[in-house]
Amino acid sequence: MAENQKFATYPSLADRVVVLTGGAMGIGAYIVEQLALQGSRVIFLDIVDGAARNLVQKVTDLGVPHTLIFYHCDVTDIEGGIKPIAAKILACFPIIDAVINNAAHNLRQLTMDITVEAWDQFIAVNLRHYFFLTQALLRGLLAVK
Repeated sequence: MAENQKFATYPSLADRVVVLTGGAMGIGAYIVEQLALQGSRVIFLDIVDGAARNLVQKVTDLGVPHTLIFYHCDVTDIEGGIKPIAAKILACFPIIDAVINNAAHNLRQLTMDITVEAWDQFIAVNLRHYFFLTQALLRGLLAVK
């Protein structure tokens, strides 16, 4: 590791195509940045456009080898969001090396106060999209040799 380098490098991540949900802020943004610094081709989905644009600029300014790709996507919208964006991704990248389902939502309510609608939204963000995004990208994931 170089003297001024904070983290280990993983050459096996170079040029790998990684799709990540919830990548604009928090842990997701950190993952996006670190993968880009490792030389991965990172495509991330989020609903927070401003934070996503700022992240793209920040990571670009770090001199990473590949441009980040951001798609605005409400992960709870399977038919209008997940599936068409997955098709766009596969059209550009027929091989997908990894999917990181990071988008999440915390109810932050007492159990006795959670409504059916809030629970359904929680499941849509925290579970349902994981399956359907992976399913939509499966052709690319299976193409990995």
